[in-house]
Amino acid sequence: MKKEMKKILLFGLVFSINLLLSCSEMKEKKYKFDARPSVPDGYPAEAVFGGMVGEAHIDHGSYLESGWGRSGSIVVIGDGMHPLPDSIRVRFFSYIDNKFYHKESYPLPQERIKELLEMSYKDNTIGEYRYTTFQVSLAPGGWVTVWLSGGLGQIELLSFQADEAPDWSYEKAFPGRKSSREKFVEIRRSDMYSFVQQEIAENRIPYDYWKRLSKKYQWKLTTNDPGFEVYRYGSDFINIERRRSWTEPNWLTELNEKAIPKDLFFLLRHDKDPVRYKVHLYLVEPRDQNNKDQEGQTYREMTRTRCLMDLFDKFYAEAGDEEVSLMVEFNDSMTAAQVKLKTAAKEQVIDGCRVRGIWDSDSSRSGDW
Repeated sequence: MKKEMKKILLFGLVFSINLLLSCSEMKEKKYKFDARPSVPDGYPAEAVFGGMVGEAHIDHGSYLESGWGRSGSIVVIGDGMHPLPDSIRVRFFSYIDNKFYHKESYPLPQERIKELLEMSYKDNTIGEYRYTTFQVSLAPGGWVTVWLSGGLGQIELLSFQADEAPDWSYEKAFPGRKSSREKFVEIRRSDMYSFVQQEIAENRIPYDYWKRLSKKYQWKLTTNDPGFEVYRYGSDFINIERRRSWTEPNWLTELNEKAIPKDLFFLLRHDKDPVRYKVHLYLVEPRDQNNKDQEGQTYREMTRTRCLMDLFDKFYAEAGDEEVSLMVEFNDSMTAAQVKLKTAAKEQVIDGCRVRGIWDSDSSRSGDW
């Protein structure tokens, strides 16, 4: 009995030492990354000094209007090397709500972050791809979503609710401004999109919209011909994730939790056909950078995204526990396709999708990768 007890104690001691050494190693090793804030297009905010991802400062002091999960460039001070972050602190002011929000410490999924920061992919043209930037998006109502992005894609890490900070001083948060808080908010709101101004006036800001973007569903990509194999892909999703086959070769065609896709781009080969195909489908029409009507494009994108979220919610509620495929159904000549949600018992065509093209991938080298 004593021998068994000694073994148990010895095992516990060894385990504890290994755990301490592992934690120490995680703290001592440094990684190159930065942290950048952003906001939904049309719903501006401003990051306040003191925001951090681990020991990396979240850029602050700029009027943010870049787009959900899409930050602009920043000035990095120092070598950009930091220990593995274990928590995030956010502080910001929403011009939509005329409120401050903060979360002084929120835990990050450290093991997942470590896995992503240590990933890399090398090609023969550009070089090495990595994850390098924490994207921190700040929504009205205090909703915060965090991604890790870089040349390998963009992965959503988590979302959380920040707290209101009613006692914070605008003058202390943004020293040196000549206008009062009321005047500054009035000026900023006068420049907002007209539909956002109307939402503010009618007290109907769509606070749940940004929460719904992150919802995941169990599905896998399939085609109507089981002889096809997806052997490469690069697809974007409404939660602003960008997934590439470089590090997850089978992820798109395996049954797992995914957000709703907005852009499907993949290469196909057939077990009985030597021709390989490059397929590009839009579930959400991409923005036209040459179109000056940015407000109209934002409104249309949000409207289309809401329709997709409603369609997925309704289909999954009716499907119950059935396995769901997102099927791309090609015509016989491989010149057109439609996208549908499908189970063994039911299916739903997703109207409004656009086929950008279906090409012979051996003769089409458009540089989309």
